[in-house]
Amino acid sequence: MTRVWYRLLWLPLALVLPGCTKFDVLNATVPPLGYCRTSGLAYGESPRQKLDVYEPSQKLDRAAPVVVFFYGGSWQFGERRNYRFVGQALADHGIVAVLPDYRLYPEVTFPGFVEDGAKAVRWTHDNIARFGGDPSRVFLMGHSAGAHIATLLALDEHYLKDVGLMLEAAEAAGQPLPLSQAHARLMRDAIAAGDGDLDNAAIIRQWRRGRIPNS
Repeated sequence: MTRVWYRLLWLPLALVLPGCTKFDVLNATVPPLGYCRTSGLAYGESPRQKLDVYEPSQKLDRAAPVVVFFYGGSWQFGERRNYRFVGQALADHGIVAVLPDYRLYPEVTFPGFVEDGAKAVRWTHDNIARFGGDPSRVFLMGHSAGAHIATLLALDEHYLKDVGLMLEAAEAAGQPLPLSQAHARLMRDAIAAGDGDLDNAAIIRQWRRGRIPNS
């Protein structure tokens, strides 16, 4: 009961305290039970190439399915620590969740963040069994710019091939959402400063190339 009351008391405080973000409010509702988090695992050499793993605390009869979740932020903002509520929700449903950070613009430009995503998937494939996950059942999930990363990894096979994985090693769950004009401009900046090839970044172009199945 003490923990429950602590959460109930903290939630209204999070709404009024200066410096509290929407993520603080969401994470204030996350119960402290039902998952085990391992933080700060490196999948590359950059400080931004780290990830957290959330594994279900309940005993499972078999290795659990795995979701790699990429957060959004126009490829310019975001931190994995803000999405504890996502890791908890997935772990509570018997899924091992992997939440990576990735390098952002202007440190890197397109397709650097997608290449980081591929490296995180490769790390997951190689290491997730020791966290109770099934490397043959890895799904990609994301929102906003993170959904864009997940979708490009699932549709443009060269990203996973470049890290030694076949496309069948991961499946995409979810889809990118329409962007506001402001967010679209931010993402165009990150693309134009890189290889500048909008065709390689645009999901609709992948569909026209026949990379999205019709059913």
